[in-house]
Amino acid sequence: MPPSRTAIAAHFGLANFPVAYCGLKIITSLSLRFPDFQRAP
Repeated sequence: MPPSRTAIAAHFGLANFPVAYCGLKIITSLSLRFPDFQRAP
């Protein structure tokens, strides 16, 4: 693989990490506040 593709993949991975972390934190807080959220049909 060319190093340019690796650099681009690493750049997008680092750029998307905070967004994924915020989404995971929101989902965790929602499931903690509303326990029925996970057991929805």
